[in-house]
Amino acid sequence: MINHSKSVILKDITKQYIGHGKKEEFTAVDNISLEIKSGEFITLLGPSGCGKTTTLRMVAGFEIPSAGDIYIGDQKINNLPPEKRDTAMVFQSYALFPHYNIFDNVAYGLKLKKSSKKDIEKKVLHILELVGLQGLGDRAPNQISGGQQQRVALARALVMEPSVLLFDEPLSNLDAKLRVYMRTEIRKIQQRLGITSIYVTHDQSEAMSLSDRIIIMNKGKIEQIGTPEEVYQTPASEFVADFIGVANLAEGKINAVNGDNANVEVFGVNIDIPIKNAKFKAGDQVKVISRPEGLTVGTEGVFDGLVKFSAFMGSYQEYHIDIQGKNFIIQETNPAGKKIFTENERVKINFYPNSLHLIKA
Repeated sequence: MINHSKSVILKDITKQYIGHGKKEEFTAVDNISLEIKSGEFITLLGPSGCGKTTTLRMVAGFEIPSAGDIYIGDQKINNLPPEKRDTAMVFQSYALFPHYNIFDNVAYGLKLKKSSKKDIEKKVLHILELVGLQGLGDRAPNQISGGQQQRVALARALVMEPSVLLFDEPLSNLDAKLRVYMRTEIRKIQQRLGITSIYVTHDQSEAMSLSDRIIIMNKGKIEQIGTPEEVYQTPASEFVADFIGVANLAEGKINAVNGDNANVEVFGVNIDIPIKNAKFKAGDQVKVISRPEGLTVGTEGVFDGLVKFSAFMGSYQEYHIDIQGKNFIIQETNPAGKKIFTENERVKINFYPNSLHLIKA
């Protein structure tokens, strides 16, 4: 399969809808700009109604922007119909033809393009092998599993050799174990082909495992763009911190800033915290973000706490600990051999170096 991948650029894109029976406008996507490199896998992540699916549909051509421009490579595609856009979509519903066998489902787009019979056979057999469906071409969609049906939908998109591959929550109809397996397979195939991919999901673990970069959206706007590590370890806002993983938040006040570190008063204790992606000054009110695995529970530490809940989770012991009225979730990894604390025990809380992150309050 030839790599035709191209970049995708969104410039000041807005999408507004007129409300039913009234004149109010609803802004689904609010003046966003984004550049996706050729061959990159990016995920649009956010809660329902955040604008991620509308953004994807504008790239696909199913929705037209109210303002702004969309480019694939050097070509502006605002007014091109979907079939002229050099994109292919993998849908949530698979959208397979029940009266066609697997081979004919995958071949459908090539037949519409009037490709030769020999070319169709060569391409379809190659793609079926690529997605692990070799030998199943004669079967009907209802004779294969949900995971295999999703592979057929992926093969049907790939066989068209698009410049950009679009995914609209393609794994949401699969059970949890199969979702994990299929996201790994999708990532492997995407990396092997080097095809530019835009993936929509509300599942943070899917986004983390698949993406080169994650675009987190909220209320039609982009909250943060970054690698999975960046959005998890250095969230730009409380929304991002809360949406990606589990976040513990505490109020703090900056006493002083010394180079790349801030001395912060948290729960009445002064601690030094690295400054990573914002500017702060003495006197600023801040929020201190920690992740459950970045904190430790013991008999010595910085903060005093009361255990409200303790549960063995296999690879970690999960604690819910009250620190001055705030509930903190802490996951002590490798609990074997460590002292396990139980409900109503007084404990000390410590943190690993560089595990705390500051955002403005």
